[in-house]
Amino acid sequence: DQSDWSTMNRGTRSRSSGERDAKMDAMANTAARSCSLQEELTRQWDLVETEDRIRRAGYVLIDWVSDDGYIRDPMETITKALPSGLTPNDIEDAIPIIQQRLEPVGICARNLQQCLLLQIDAWERDHNIDLTVSRVLVSTYLHDLEMNRLPQIARKSGYTIEQINQGKEFLKHLNARPGSLLGNT
Repeated sequence: DQSDWSTMNRGTRSRSSGERDAKMDAMANTAARSCSLQEELTRQWDLVETEDRIRRAGYVLIDWVSDDGYIRDPMETITKALPSGLTPNDIEDAIPIIQQRLEPVGICARNLQQCLLLQIDAWERDHNIDLTVSRVLVSTYLHDLEMNRLPQIARKSGYTIEQINQGKEFLKHLNARPGSLLGNT
């Protein structure tokens, strides 16, 4: 009926008596189905151009990503039951490609240190800034940094407390749980 179409207004339909259509209201207020972390990573991976063995290995790896975005299981566990035609080397070759091409940066890291270093690499590349102090803090002094042992880091590294604090301040911009930015986590 033409009167129904002419009275549509922003996803709600008024009946000729002026009442809103309850079914249309309910549909308009229903949240879209959110996808899981694996579904979102798979969607991204589908768009990456790479050779077939790497593509197939990438899908295997995506299944092993935990909710926080890490691949925590040992490679021996992951490679135990590979699909036909894939080798442990295919899995190893796919990891850096996934880490470089999927978002958010840091996804598929093996541990916190690798996750933060992947993000530092991306910041340096994308923003053309020098993050040497932050990189050294993460790569060499992460445990001391977690324990707030700044004088020890200064003594061992040769950086001043001010330089260490600046590097530490930058680390607040990074996400230790990149998977939490996607999916239903």
